[in-house]
Amino acid sequence: MSSSSSSYPSTLTGSTFLSLLTPQGGHLLAFATCWGLNFYQSFVNGPVAYKALPRLQFRSLQAAIFPYYFALNTLASTYLVGSQYLSHPSSSSLLSLSSPASFQIVSLATHLACHALNMTVVGPKATKVMQRRAKLEREEGKAYNDQGVSGRMKELNKSFSILHGISSLLNLGAFLIITGHGLWIAKFGV
Repeated sequence: MSSSSSSYPSTLTGSTFLSLLTPQGGHLLAFATCWGLNFYQSFVNGPVAYKALPRLQFRSLQAAIFPYYFALNTLASTYLVGSQYLSHPSSSSLLSLSSPASFQIVSLATHLACHALNMTVVGPKATKVMQRRAKLEREEGKAYNDQGVSGRMKELNKSFSILHGISSLLNLGAFLIITGHGLWIAKFGV
């Protein structure tokens, strides 16, 4: 990547570093936070922990990580939506998705909604079902996936599978959106 000499500093001073603190810099850092969290949790941490840890420890780890994961993504996504909107004030008609700026704002708002729903609705419900299932496992003396589990355990398994599936789809959708936004800003800027 080449840069014109007029925008690239010839010397480093304190003001050079202060000039880095811009809304565009914040946008890039918020994007990197969202993409990095999403990629790492979905494709590295989650799969590795699932294979390496016993089920109870994996469950405890995920229950501890997810609130932070969704909160950080929601916070960074909120910044992305706001900075994108403020950078493109002409995109006031968000219903005009043929406008590139409006499309980016709606995409980022959808990314925000995916993580906010996981943080406030789907994640807490899945955690409650998981806790009820763990309690029932202790009461019945059987793992949730053992042969001959009770009808109540089967109901909890079904509920957890549905919630986990919804959460996974929201997370995958968010990852695809933020990846698309990254490609967009690499080509066209913020």
